[in-house]
Amino acid sequence: MCSLCPPAGAPATCRVEFRTLDPKPDRPKEEPVGPPSFVQAEDLTRTYRRGSEEVHALHDLTLVIPRSAFALVLGPSGSGKSTLLNLIGGIDRPTSGRLEVDGLQLHNLTERQLDGYRRDHVGFVFQFNNLLPNLDALENVALPLVAQGRSWAQARDQAVAQLAALGLGNRVGHRPSELSGGEQQRVALARAVIARPALVLADEPTGDLDSESAEIVLDLMWSLNRDLGATFVIATHNPRLESRATQVIELTNGRITPPVPQA
Repeated sequence: MCSLCPPAGAPATCRVEFRTLDPKPDRPKEEPVGPPSFVQAEDLTRTYRRGSEEVHALHDLTLVIPRSAFALVLGPSGSGKSTLLNLIGGIDRPTSGRLEVDGLQLHNLTERQLDGYRRDHVGFVFQFNNLLPNLDALENVALPLVAQGRSWAQARDQAVAQLAALGLGNRVGHRPSELSGGEQQRVALARAVIARPALVLADEPTGDLDSESAEIVLDLMWSLNRDLGATFVIATHNPRLESRATQVIELTNGRITPPVPQA
């Protein structure tokens, strides 16, 4: 008697049926896909007012930047490069359009949410480094960790290690005025990556450097991109950097320049 049958003497109502299940259908083969998108912009527009004049910095940009890309934004001065980086970095807001970074819809975030986005997800490198002049290299680099609530001891140790990794182990106690231009930009790069952000934005990071220092900074950025897996988006007017890029976005008058067809 099976365990589902009624007790002895009760009406025999138990009936067990066995059915042969259909074989599991073969799953369709998945088509290979490229790297997942990290930055997605759709019809992105930024318009400023200068008195009674409207200045169209960006016009209906639609683009995708994959995760872990080393993307280059090329274009002459006034083409909209810095405006695009400011929008992706949450420093500015679009006039219209949609902008999503790592699943966050930046166009819908509050100011407080944007503050948290910049603090926890983005590292910035500027042309003129923007280091605090009264703080030494270690203190400048440790600041993002302190802003995230880390203890000073932890932030200090990580900053020392990061500076050493970028060849500045003997400069930790120097203030910006005591460093060369190339060293200052390396400190700025260390500050940008110390909290391991998913995104690093660099606006003309080598524009104020001599060619030798520029190559050092570029090599370091390329290495950090590979080692950390962070997405790098670099604005520049220097086409020589194209050889390092995994993606090139060229802007002209606030619009993406269509690629020239190959002959």
